[in-house]
Amino acid sequence: MDTFNSPQNKLTCVVLSIYAVIFLSLLSLVGCVSTNSIEPFNSDIEIKLEEVSFDSVKTDISKISYLLGVNQFTKTEQSKPNELAFEVQGQNIVVNGESLNLHHSRIVFKKMTARAYSVETHFNTWGINAKLYIDKSLNTFVLAYEDKILKLDKEANLSSKERMMALVLLNYYDEIRTSNPYIGRNSNQRSEYEAPIGRTYYGYTMGWGFTREQSIDDEQEARGGAGEDIKYYQCKLLGTSTSCFYESIGCVTISTFKCTTNN
Repeated sequence: MDTFNSPQNKLTCVVLSIYAVIFLSLLSLVGCVSTNSIEPFNSDIEIKLEEVSFDSVKTDISKISYLLGVNQFTKTEQSKPNELAFEVQGQNIVVNGESLNLHHSRIVFKKMTARAYSVETHFNTWGINAKLYIDKSLNTFVLAYEDKILKLDKEANLSSKERMMALVLLNYYDEIRTSNPYIGRNSNQRSEYEAPIGRTYYGYTMGWGFTREQSIDDEQEARGGAGEDIKYYQCKLLGTSTSCFYESIGCVTISTFKCTTNN
């Protein structure tokens, strides 16, 4: 009897053939899954070394940061090639007659496209999470917080809180992207808990606007709101200056006062 042609051997060959087909199909499927799941990262949105102004810690802060109570920026993590996190060190201060606390704030800086970025943070003072979208190709930016989306252009009608959030986020972006000259600690900035007694100090009012003219107008409004403090502390206006952020997306006007307190 031919054992190779027996029904039992034929059945065995059929079973082995089926297993072989299944095995090859699984290999093909795994190959497809692997190919689809490991997609190359878009290098256009990867944050390049030259796009960040410091490696780990930045203390050569801008005047605007200093007046916002910020002393230092620290890079904390990079969870994705297009995303960086930073922490702010600072103190409670009074800006335009209102308290502002940016100490221990976390900043998330993200590259959206080759020429668009976002900066996000939580404002402890107001309990608000806000994000600023910056498109360098269109030279525009949008403020988003809670359920509001505000395009910051010449026609934008912002509250004082919204203007301050825009100013802070734009300044964060500017600090991350560009280097600034060192600002000394001899300006005698008055913190919320450290008002000097029996001596002079320097106080400031700040205004933000999409254009230079709007920032000047906003600063004058802020100065009017701080009128009682200016009068109480016998503040004398020393001068006013206006500067614009990186690539002129938004401007800030700062007035400096020399004040005296005897309390």
